[in-house]
Amino acid sequence: MDSPDQNVSGIPVTTVNFNYPDIKFEISNLGVIYEGTLSDNRITGKWKQSGQTFSLALSKTEALPGKKGQP
Repeated sequence: MDSPDQNVSGIPVTTVNFNYPDIKFEISNLGVIYEGTLSDNRITGKWKQSGQTFSLALSKTEALPGKKGQP
């Protein structure tokens, strides 16, 4: 996983479970669990970390020019 706003890339996702339309992934070294539902090429769900829960929607977009790893 990458976090461009934090200038971090290559964060290892340790577990992924996908049972359409539900998805769950974990990043164990950060104590992160994300649980969401896929609909219309978008995943809407909850990001859980450090005892807090946040709503988070994920979607595929084109990279911005000049971002790491892009032409």
